[in-house]
Amino acid sequence: MAAANPTSSAVFDPSIFDCLWWTRTALKLLKWLGWGALCSAAAAVVLLACAAAYLAFAEHRRRKAALARRKRLRRRMMSTVRDAPYEQMLAARIIIQAKPCVVCRREYEAGETCSVLPRCAHVFHRHCIAAWLRHHNTCPICNAAVLVALPAATS
Repeated sequence: MAAANPTSSAVFDPSIFDCLWWTRTALKLLKWLGWGALCSAAAAVVLLACAAAYLAFAEHRRRKAALARRKRLRRRMMSTVRDAPYEQMLAARIIIQAKPCVVCRREYEAGETCSVLPRCAHVFHRHCIAAWLRHHNTCPICNAAVLVALPAATS
């Protein structure tokens, strides 16, 4: 018995063409889905970049507003501090004994302007307490708040 040659006994089979059509259609579909996925990914990247830019801008605005609040608070704190020459404070007995400034550790000298904090009455050099209040809102000695909280408005 001789082996059958598949090409010699070829019978026309129309399902072959249907199979090729489905294959081409599936490849077209995959190609369009691929482009769709690529376009969707590109749109997602653009949206993420816009969201990141918005969040960075919002953070910048928040920090800028916080800095403005700190500056206003600092100006308000410095406006509550009383200034007077050292000799006048000695004469008024605001300074009882000559102690050094706790911020810079230097003795007070004649003619220097000293500052007195409103709540605790501690005395410092004017430039020393100004530098301290740029970063803190309390007395360097007793940690008392420089500004008294304002009472809540009643309606």
